[in-house]
Amino acid sequence: MKRRRPAWLPARWPSKIETVLVASADWVARHGQPLTPADLQRHPHIRFSGHQPDAPLRLVSAGESVSLAVECIFRSNNSHSLRKAIEAGLGIGGIQTLMASEALASGKLVRILPDYRLPGQMR
Repeated sequence: MKRRRPAWLPARWPSKIETVLVASADWVARHGQPLTPADLQRHPHIRFSGHQPDAPLRLVSAGESVSLAVECIFRSNNSHSLRKAIEAGLGIGGIQTLMASEALASGKLVRILPDYRLPGQMR
Protein backbone atom coordinates (compact mmCIF):
# COMPACT_ATOMS: atom_id res chain seq x y z
CA MET A 1 0.00 0.00 0.00
CA LYS A 2 1.35 3.44 -0.94
CA ARG A 3 1.43 6.02 1.84
CA ARG A 4 0.11 9.46 1.03
CA ARG A 5 1.77 12.64 2.17
CA PRO A 6 -0.19 14.30 5.01
CA ALA A 7 -1.98 17.45 3.80
CA TRP A 8 -0.12 19.59 6.35
CA LEU A 9 3.33 18.53 5.02
CA PRO A 10 4.64 20.96 2.38
CA ALA A 11 5.23 19.48 -1.05
CA ARG A 12 8.25 21.71 -1.69
CA TRP A 13 11.47 22.62 0.07
CA PRO A 14 10.81 25.34 2.64
CA SER A 15 13.92 27.38 1.87
CA LYS A 16 16.93 27.81 -0.37
CA ILE A 17 20.45 27.68 1.07
CA GLU A 18 23.25 29.19 -0.97
CA THR A 19 26.92 29.49 -0.20
CA VAL A 20 28.31 32.81 -1.35
CA LEU A 21 31.67 34.57 -1.19
CA VAL A 22 32.02 37.31 1.41
CA ALA A 23 34.68 39.46 3.08
CA SER A 24 34.59 41.95 5.90
CA ALA A 25 33.80 45.54 4.98
CA ASP A 26 37.19 46.55 6.45
CA TRP A 27 38.97 44.00 4.28
CA VAL A 28 37.22 45.32 1.15
CA ALA A 29 38.13 48.90 2.12
CA ARG A 30 41.82 47.91 2.42
CA HIS A 31 42.11 45.58 -0.58
CA GLY A 32 39.30 46.57 -2.94
CA GLN A 33 36.37 44.61 -4.33
CA PRO A 34 37.39 41.84 -6.77
CA LEU A 35 35.59 42.47 -10.06
CA THR A 36 36.15 39.16 -11.85
CA PRO A 37 36.67 35.57 -10.74
CA ALA A 38 40.32 35.81 -11.87
CA ASP A 39 40.83 38.66 -9.35
CA LEU A 40 40.21 36.15 -6.55
CA GLN A 41 43.59 34.56 -7.23
CA ARG A 42 45.36 37.64 -5.81
CA HIS A 43 43.67 37.43 -2.41
CA PRO A 44 43.87 35.10 0.63
CA HIS A 45 41.01 32.67 1.17
CA ILE A 46 39.27 31.10 4.14
CA ARG A 47 37.90 27.64 3.33
CA PHE A 48 36.06 24.70 4.77
CA SER A 49 38.51 21.98 5.79
CA GLY A 50 36.48 19.32 4.01
CA HIS A 51 38.25 20.46 0.84
CA GLN A 52 41.87 19.57 0.17
CA PRO A 53 44.16 22.59 0.81
CA ASP A 54 45.12 22.77 -2.86
CA ALA A 55 41.61 22.11 -4.23
CA PRO A 56 40.47 24.74 -6.71
CA LEU A 57 37.75 27.20 -5.78
CA ARG A 58 34.69 26.40 -7.87
CA LEU A 59 32.09 29.07 -8.61
CA VAL A 60 28.93 29.07 -10.68
CA SER A 61 26.74 31.82 -12.06
CA ALA A 62 23.72 31.85 -14.33
CA GLY A 63 25.84 31.30 -17.42
CA GLU A 64 29.29 30.25 -16.28
CA SER A 65 31.21 27.78 -14.15
CA VAL A 66 34.80 28.58 -13.15
CA SER A 67 37.52 26.77 -11.25
CA LEU A 68 40.44 28.75 -9.80
CA ALA A 69 43.59 28.03 -7.84
CA VAL A 70 43.55 30.21 -4.71
CA GLU A 71 45.76 30.60 -1.66
CA CYS A 72 44.05 29.16 1.40
CA ILE A 73 45.36 30.78 4.61
CA PHE A 74 42.81 29.46 7.11
CA ARG A 75 40.74 26.26 7.18
CA SER A 76 38.14 25.00 9.62
CA ASN A 77 35.39 22.41 9.77
CA ASN A 78 33.25 24.79 11.83
CA SER A 79 31.02 27.37 10.12
CA HIS A 80 31.15 29.74 13.10
CA SER A 81 34.97 29.72 13.04
CA LEU A 82 34.94 30.41 9.31
CA ARG A 83 32.55 33.34 9.77
CA LYS A 84 34.66 34.77 12.62
CA ALA A 85 37.83 34.54 10.51
CA ILE A 86 36.10 36.30 7.62
CA GLU A 87 34.67 38.98 9.94
CA ALA A 88 38.16 39.48 11.44
CA GLY A 89 39.42 40.45 7.97
CA LEU A 90 41.66 37.47 7.22
CA GLY A 91 40.43 37.24 3.63
CA ILE A 92 37.61 36.08 1.37
CA GLY A 93 35.52 33.06 2.29
CA GLY A 94 32.45 31.11 1.34
CA ILE A 95 29.58 31.04 3.80
CA GLN A 96 25.95 30.03 3.72
CA THR A 97 23.66 33.02 3.39
CA LEU A 98 21.70 31.92 6.46
CA MET A 99 24.89 32.06 8.59
CA ALA A 100 25.84 35.48 7.26
CA SER A 101 22.43 37.17 6.98
CA GLU A 102 22.79 39.49 9.99
CA ALA A 103 26.37 40.45 9.19
CA LEU A 104 25.44 41.11 5.54
CA ALA A 105 22.39 43.19 6.55
CA SER A 106 24.47 45.26 8.99
CA GLY A 107 27.25 45.83 6.46
CA LYS A 108 29.85 43.98 8.56
CA LEU A 109 30.24 41.49 5.70
CA VAL A 110 30.13 42.33 1.99
CA ARG A 111 29.25 39.98 -0.87
CA ILE A 112 32.14 39.32 -3.24
CA LEU A 113 31.20 38.74 -6.88
CA PRO A 114 27.46 38.67 -6.10
CA ASP A 115 26.57 37.07 -9.44
CA TYR A 116 28.47 33.93 -8.39
CA ARG A 117 27.97 31.29 -5.70
CA LEU A 118 29.71 28.11 -4.67
CA PRO A 119 28.13 24.98 -6.18
CA GLY A 120 26.14 22.60 -4.05
CA GLN A 121 23.15 24.81 -3.33
CA MET A 122 20.43 23.00 -1.38
CA ARG A 123 16.75 23.56 -2.01
